[in-house]
Amino acid sequence: MRTVFLPVLLAVTVGRTATAGAQRAVASPRDTTPEAVVREYVAAFNAKDLDAMMRVVASEFVWMSVSGDSLTDVGRGVDAFRRMIAGYFRAVPSARSELRTIDATGPWVTTHERTRWDASPSGVGGQTSLVVYEVRDGLIRHAWFYPSLELLGEVPE
Repeated sequence: MRTVFLPVLLAVTVGRTATAGAQRAVASPRDTTPEAVVREYVAAFNAKDLDAMMRVVASEFVWMSVSGDSLTDVGRGVDAFRRMIAGYFRAVPSARSELRTIDATGPWVTTHERTRWDASPSGVGGQTSLVVYEVRDGLIRHAWFYPSLELLGEVPE
């Protein structure tokens, strides 16, 4: 009886260890460094995954547009931001953003982003812009969007 019990106990123990290891691998912690959070946000933007985007922004998130010495509050709070981005995706469903450069200093992440989409009747096929993100505790708290430059026609890779 003991010889049968030992292999069964061993098989159950090994099975549990393998299952626990698999669960640990699936539930690996999210990288909450500021640069990783911004990269996660841009990946969610490109996937048009509103839920994933909202998971990386704070409930009190504020999106601001900078123009000269003016600052315009474009979206305040995660609900307003979700509505704004959903409207953007409806208006520009082919939009896809690429991080040309990214640099982090503490909670501040600066990016040079190039966003492309199917050219509109006006010939605009994308834009390039600077964005500064403030990331704290693994969430984007603020974003400052600087004036963009339009990219006309087909935007090369």
